[in-house]
Amino acid sequence: NSVQRQNVDYDMKQVYEGPVHLTADNHFSGEHVLDHVGGKGLGGTFTNRRDRFPKDTKQYLHHEKVEANSKRSRVARFKNPIVAVKEVAATAIKKAYTKTIVSFQSTGATNISGV
Repeated sequence: NSVQRQNVDYDMKQVYEGPVHLTADNHFSGEHVLDHVGGKGLGGTFTNRRDRFPKDTKQYLHHEKVEANSKRSRVARFKNPIVAVKEVAATAIKKAYTKTIVSFQSTGATNISGV
């Protein structure tokens, strides 16, 4: 039995129309992750822990712990979120991107960051 091999051309099919958009839990987030993902030209949405806010924005965001069982904290969790936006210019090795952080008055890690 001899097997004859032939050269076969396959057409590549584009799976996605644009760059990938990543999502991750707060254990995989932080400003360094936003910079890496954004610089590659990808998108991402992440939950963000209070201790992983960018240093220059922490004073403006909801970063203090509040009592978890307080009726006031339960009602106010998603009221008046603070949104921080930063445009990052392209460099020779990174693409331009926009970083966003949404800080809720929450008792948990429900702050959201993205590029």
